[in-house]
Amino acid sequence: MHFALLLAVSLAQWSTNGPKNGISTHLTASAGPRPRLYLQAYVTTSGAGIYRSDDGGESWQRKAYPCADICVALAVDPRNPDRVYSADFHYGGFNPEYSSRIESSVDGGASWTSRLTRLGTKTCSLTVDLAGSVYASFGDILTLYRSEDGGETFTGFPVVFEGALLATAADGALLAARFGNVFVSRDRGENWINTAPVPVSCAPVAIAPDRRDPLRWYVASECGEVARTDDGGSSWAPATNPGGPVAGITTDASGVVYVSTGPRVPSPVAGRVLTTMDGGSTWVDLGGPAAGGIGEVVVSDDGGHIDVATSSGVYRLDLRRPQSLSPR
Repeated sequence: MHFALLLAVSLAQWSTNGPKNGISTHLTASAGPRPRLYLQAYVTTSGAGIYRSDDGGESWQRKAYPCADICVALAVDPRNPDRVYSADFHYGGFNPEYSSRIESSVDGGASWTSRLTRLGTKTCSLTVDLAGSVYASFGDILTLYRSEDGGETFTGFPVVFEGALLATAADGALLAARFGNVFVSRDRGENWINTAPVPVSCAPVAIAPDRRDPLRWYVASECGEVARTDDGGSSWAPATNPGGPVAGITTDASGVVYVSTGPRVPSPVAGRVLTTMDGGSTWVDLGGPAAGGIGEVVVSDDGGHIDVATSSGVYRLDLRRPQSLSPR
C-alpha cells in the first residue's frame, strides 16, 4: 500500500489542479479512496469562497462563500458529504463587538444557513461525530455546543475548557485539546475527563485520532512537537520532532501519519510534508510544493495521495508514484 515510501527511486512531484493563486486555509475531506474535498480560500483569481472537489482534488468548483471576515473552521459530515459546516470570525464593523458564527450547508456548499452566533469570541473549532452530530468550542466561552439536527438547534454543556481543538476518535469518543491538556467525552459532550498531561510545551495546533485504533491519538503543537497516546490518554509519549512548526496532522486508514510543517499560511515561505509509519519514532520527508506557507493536510483512505493547503492553492502528491524520499 505504501510502496512509494519504500522504493525511493525518483523525485517527489507535487502538482496542483487548483484552486490556484489563492490563500488556501482550512481543508477537509469526506471518507473514501477518492474523497470529496472542501477548502476555505480567501483570495483567488476566481474569487474568495468555499471550493469543492468531487474527484479527489483533480478539479475544483467555487461554491457560495459563508464567511463574514475570516474563516476559522470547516467540517464535513462523515455520513453525508453534502452536509458541511463552516465557522467564521466577524470584526463587527462600526460595532466594537466581534463574534464567531457557524453556518451549515446541505447541498455541498451551494447555499448556506446561519446557525449559531456567539459575541465576544474570535475562534471556533468544529467536529462532526460518527452519528452526524456537530460540536463547537468557542474561544472565551466555557461551553461546548452540540447539535443533533444538522445545526438547526444547539444545546450547550458547561466545560472547563474554551477554544479547544475538537476531534472524533475511531469509536466515536469526543476529544478536546487545549494547551497541555486533552479531554475526552464518551457521552457525546455532556461530561469530560482530563487525560494525563500531554508532553508539549506550546499550544496544540492539531489533533488526529488514529482511524483504526480508538485509543491512539496524536497531538501536534505550534513549536513542532508531536505526542502520542496508545491507551486513550492514560499516558502520553513524545514522538520525534518532525522539524519545524506543525500546521496540520492527519492519519490514513492504515494508521500512517502525515504532518505539514513550516511557516503557516499566508507566509510566502514554503513548507514541507513528512510521514511516519512507526508512530513518530522516525519521519520520512516527502518534500513540499514551492508555493508559500503551508496549511492543513488531508490523505485519501487508501494512502494513495495527499493534499495540502498553501498560500498559492491546494497541492497534491501522488504516493502511488515512486518518490525519492529522505528519512529524518
